[in-house]
Amino acid sequence: MHDRMRAKLYAFLNPLGRTLRIYKESDNWVPSRYARAIGLYREGKLTEAIALIDGLIAEAPSDPYFNELRGQVMFENARLAEAADSYGKAATLLPTNGLIRRELARVQLEFNQPQFTDAAITNLEAALASEREHAFTWWLLAIAYGRKGDEGRSSIALAEEALIKEKPDIATYHAGRALGVFKQGTREWLQAEDIRLAAKEMESRKKRGKGQ
Repeated sequence: MHDRMRAKLYAFLNPLGRTLRIYKESDNWVPSRYARAIGLYREGKLTEAIALIDGLIAEAPSDPYFNELRGQVMFENARLAEAADSYGKAATLLPTNGLIRRELARVQLEFNQPQFTDAAITNLEAALASEREHAFTWWLLAIAYGRKGDEGRSSIALAEEALIKEKPDIATYHAGRALGVFKQGTREWLQAEDIRLAAKEMESRKKRGKGQ
């Protein structure tokens, strides 16, 4: 796994030519094929890249990361159905991985069809269970709830996103909207109130910092 991690980073950070000098085409080692697949897809050589990825999946069908890579390749090339299938397999194999669940939800939202919205929300909530401080996940959740017409939960998600980005004025605004939707004392109302108080404290810290 360490060798694969190094191969992945190298292929994402370097041009294909440099990757192929280190991870040669004659090398059948798994990290080498993994690196070449990444390098090829980054250069738009999809047929070759997918062939390598599919070969890796065929040899290790229970490995979620090969399916994750396939999902990324398909998504970035607007092949949404295939992206959803690959990310779905990766999520089934590794359901606690926040990144995979978020990327699956991102694909589901990209369809922009009501039947995928609830599934996207489920995946985003699962992602937040392990990556609560990830602003992009909250932003996607706000979109999902917005599409369902759930303005209160959408506002909470936007407030959480703003708080992570250290934008207390925006967090306060969206928290205030949520407080006006939910009944006092409910879980959602308490979450919005916690955000409002945290934003107030953040604003105070910023003002104190400017005054020093």
